[in-house]
Amino acid sequence: MTNDEGIVIGAISIDKRNYANGVYLYYSQQNETDEKKFDIIKIVPPQTFYVHYEPDLFDEYKAVHYFKIKKPKGKYSFFGRKVVHHGVQQYTYLTYPIDFPFEIQSGKIKYIGEINFKKDETFEINDKSERDLNKLKEMFPTLIIEK
Repeated sequence: MTNDEGIVIGAISIDKRNYANGVYLYYSQQNETDEKKFDIIKIVPPQTFYVHYEPDLFDEYKAVHYFKIKKPKGKYSFFGRKVVHHGVQQYTYLTYPIDFPFEIQSGKIKYIGEINFKKDETFEINDKSERDLNKLKEMFPTLIIEK
């Protein structure tokens, strides 16, 4: 990490009863006017006849995937989500606007929460720091993550 960069870590949880074939989460620096300057977090589980979730963990009905974003310090925002469903003769994708701002601070690794995509296609932001920070500590014992 350079002096001007920081990292945010969070979780994306997807209701596995929703049978999404892929979820894409779009984010960019706030006040960015160029529509082509955005980044994507992709969750596309392996699939044959069925979607085979391979998350970092299962929490009841949720498949939980951890993500990290390493960028220059500044204010950013998740602004959209695309959900892909496809079958043998059908392919649909729906794009939903979301608004979840977050800040990246120089030299810090910060936990920003869980973005939970529910079965009814709505979402909520949850503080699952107890669950997530304990699991992340298991996965990366030397990492110091602030809440």
